[in-house]
Amino acid sequence: MKIGLSNPFNYTGSKHRYLKDLQEVLPSKQGIKVCDMFFGGGDLSTHLPLSWEISGYDTNTQLIDMHKAIMEGSITVSAAEVMVERAKLNKVDNKAYNDFRAVYNWTRDSLMLYVLTCHSNSNRIRFNSKGEHNMPFGKRTFNDSMKAKLTDYINRLSERDVCLYNKSVFDVDLDYYNLLLVDPPYLNSCATYNEKSGWTVNDEIKLHLALHEVHEKGKKFIYFGQVQTNGIVNKYLTKFAQAYNMEVLKDTTAHCSANKINKGVTIEVMIYN
Repeated sequence: MKIGLSNPFNYTGSKHRYLKDLQEVLPSKQGIKVCDMFFGGGDLSTHLPLSWEISGYDTNTQLIDMHKAIMEGSITVSAAEVMVERAKLNKVDNKAYNDFRAVYNWTRDSLMLYVLTCHSNSNRIRFNSKGEHNMPFGKRTFNDSMKAKLTDYINRLSERDVCLYNKSVFDVDLDYYNLLLVDPPYLNSCATYNEKSGWTVNDEIKLHLALHEVHEKGKKFIYFGQVQTNGIVNKYLTKFAQAYNMEVLKDTTAHCSANKINKGVTIEVMIYN
């Protein structure tokens, strides 16, 4: 598996730094049918073998629409450059950014969302409860690095058989797939994708039961999670992991904004059968 650049937008929970760990436990067979249960930023699926059939699911409509727009060719380097010029966006004009963000929140145009993230704080995507993008201005713009990342991501998507669905994994027939990639919202996390009960204890337990059933049917899964977040233990994931293989990926995610104040250790793991 050739590891490309990180994705062209910064979506919470990216696993780019763990792609080598993923590579070590991937099956070596051809033609595997993969269910990426929480597609997110797409880093996991777009680094899988070219011969595999990949289905990606996510409940964030705007995120899935942006990925599809990249796949369909409406988000390109040239299209982004034209939009940046027309909107007079740059790395110093906060007002231009805020005006552009207001227009995006009215239109929900996928190219606008991508261009918006090129100028947002840390190139992050974040939505409020109304589905409005609410990241502040990042004093950055669509530079050569962002262009290279977008080009790399377009190439990775075009090389693979990827279908994307705006759908909850709890509504998916998992029997179709040979391998499940599982990177759910972290139960103990304060990340934006888990605010306002975005991922509950009931969701966590329901997911674990589904994966136990997948295992009993002889199918494979690879699960990323945190058994401890800022010193708080996820007892549900800890119990689930006892039945399978588990590798500690990073004992302290010190780069995470949630750990800027020393609140305790975070332990991120990869669990697989």
